[in-house]
Amino acid sequence: MIQSMIKALLICIILSCGHCAEQALKCQGEPDTRCAAQHALAEDMRSVASESCTGDWLSCQTMEPVTYLEMLQIKVRLQKEVGHAAYEPPLVRLDFSNPLQWRDGCPEEIVTVEQRKLLQSEQKWVVLISSFGPAAEKEWTKFPTVHLEAKEWFGNPFKLLAVSAVARILRPDALVLVADCCDVLVLGDPFAAFESAREKKAGLEVLVGVERGFRQLSSTYRLTYPKVREKEIPFSAFPQNPYVAKLGVPNDCDSGGFDHRCLQSRFPNAGTVMGTASKIEWLYQNSWSACNFCTKWATTGSESDLPILRNVSEQNLLVSTLYTSSFCDGHCGLDYEFDMSFTSVGFSDEDLSFSNGSFQVKFPGTSVSMPVKSALIHMAGGGTAKHQEDMEILAEKRSMWSF
Repeated sequence: MIQSMIKALLICIILSCGHCAEQALKCQGEPDTRCAAQHALAEDMRSVASESCTGDWLSCQTMEPVTYLEMLQIKVRLQKEVGHAAYEPPLVRLDFSNPLQWRDGCPEEIVTVEQRKLLQSEQKWVVLISSFGPAAEKEWTKFPTVHLEAKEWFGNPFKLLAVSAVARILRPDALVLVADCCDVLVLGDPFAAFESAREKKAGLEVLVGVERGFRQLSSTYRLTYPKVREKEIPFSAFPQNPYVAKLGVPNDCDSGGFDHRCLQSRFPNAGTVMGTASKIEWLYQNSWSACNFCTKWATTGSESDLPILRNVSEQNLLVSTLYTSSFCDGHCGLDYEFDMSFTSVGFSDEDLSFSNGSFQVKFPGTSVSMPVKSALIHMAGGGTAKHQEDMEILAEKRSMWSF
């Protein structure tokens, strides 16, 4: 009871409610529509905390001391804190059909003022880019999501351009999850997992998922599909995964044929990356700027430069930036313990299962399956029929498990 009263008092003070504060801001001399909008939002906030405060609410005489955006942020925070049934994570769809419009950031003709305010009102965002329409959003309904929609796929490097532009709009300290839209399964809260990882590593601002494959490190590794890898990153830059090493996984690798993988998950994977908006912007913008084919296209805007961009590996560019910057001067790290994400590259169907109320993985060199408490499973593998079948099987098994 005492805690509830204290919380109610704090809410009143934050909102500057006229009944709880000495003075309420009055609506004087402002356009009626703007004032009405302010009052509507204030009244909406009162419904969130109706048991906490009564009396006159903020109006729009001035943007001081509480701005309209701050009121919106307070409303969202209150809804979350009191478990308000009306709260639904926002979905912001942005048109990415013409990448040329995005060369200098988020274009005003696409990202409206209202959308910009909304993007700055939330502390956590999932950012997707796809050409699959609303189907790409179905896995992310529990989280505030930005979906950059393209009518056709121009190539993975454009993820770097799009993500950096969106991150630039967000609050610098907001958390951003950059995820592949359609081959990731949600098992838990990736944002809570990121915070847990930050507690283990002081100064961590970006966390990158890991995989067993190393084909994207260099153009010298053979591929069964066309993929341009501009940068050469030494294999030795990622010596081992200390977590799985303790589990008994050998640090052996196979570079013959088309495998190019190790028994340990020790190499960065661009399918799941989380960090603060400011550091995500830096990482993705620098990766885009370091891409020779990308900067040529950005300068000319020529459609003749687009075909090769379709095959440029953005993972190669991202990993190169991590390597050349000494992992963002120590502020970027790899998700060796699979807190945020587990990536399936190198594992077979038989290695992954749902049982005993958890996601289980049979690691190479070990005799039994072990629970992995990842918030996300990244079933990397492209758009093949077999891959889609694997995703559907895992999703069905997940649906029978309460998490």
